[in-house]
Amino acid sequence: MASRKYIIYLTTNLLNGVVYKGVHLNRKSDPYEFDGYLGSGIDIKEAIKEFGRSNFKRETLFVLDTKEEAKNKERELVTPEFVKLDTNYNRTIGGGDWPVLVGANNPNYGKVFSVETRTKISKANKGRIVPEKICKKISNSHKGVKLSKGHCKKISEGLQNYYASPKGDITREKMRKISKGKKHTKETCEKISKNHVGFDGKYHTEESCKKISESNKGKNTLLLGVIKQRQLDIMEEPKTYGWKTRLAKKWNIDNSTVTAFIKKYASDLDLPFNKIIECRRLDIKNIPKVWGWKTRLSKKWNINSGCVNYFIKKYALDLI
Repeated sequence: MASRKYIIYLTTNLLNGVVYKGVHLNRKSDPYEFDGYLGSGIDIKEAIKEFGRSNFKRETLFVLDTKEEAKNKERELVTPEFVKLDTNYNRTIGGGDWPVLVGANNPNYGKVFSVETRTKISKANKGRIVPEKICKKISNSHKGVKLSKGHCKKISEGLQNYYASPKGDITREKMRKISKGKKHTKETCEKISKNHVGFDGKYHTEESCKKISESNKGKNTLLLGVIKQRQLDIMEEPKTYGWKTRLAKKWNIDNSTVTAFIKKYASDLDLPFNKIIECRRLDIKNIPKVWGWKTRLSKKWNINSGCVNYFIKKYALDLI
């Protein structure tokens, strides 16, 4: 029986003319005989599901003896320029062992996928385990890459907006449940300890202090949970004589810090409590109930989404 051969094949969608090129070890002794294989790429598999196998035709372009020869030939045919074309189902360049392409070198750079395409990609990748070899390639491709200040700012703002939304609250709750009851291993504790050794008895230089101060300007230095609790305390505290002093004692800080906190995080909460409820109920009534409406309220009221949910549950459940 003749040995099986590697082939470079071309699969064509007979309805729209879109093609797919790949390498395959043919299961038949005759490399030109069709063995039922049409391709294994994500896009070609989705297309086969959509149009049906009968609407695809595979033809053998080249027959090769070794896998290495086949990979080299595929690399020649499935180039980055070829992948960028809309006339094919190939998503990655040929050859199989090429490095991970990032930025403008990636064939998909600048492309905006439709919701339908993103859903298909999501379903195809669910439960998929990425091999350790691929993970190392991805890791090595990112080593030494420095993000611009503008890029870092976009990432920071995106995360802040996400965690200020209801989805962020759900994520935090999931993370809390996953971490609950977990303890660092002895090895991890030692690593953390070693990373902090060497600063005992030392002081930051004046230049270092200045840099730290400038980098922290405008940053949220309080934990989100502390801010949320304090905003709730302000909402529930009767606005009678000495109410800020009572909060200062409760929070174990001085009156001026209470005033600074209110100015920064709760500027609308020092109104008479009944007035706050009245104004906010009116806001809830008038705002369109489309996705993100609670986030828009949190920005308007200068509080986080958790406080918005708390207020609605306690004072405006009849308006939802």
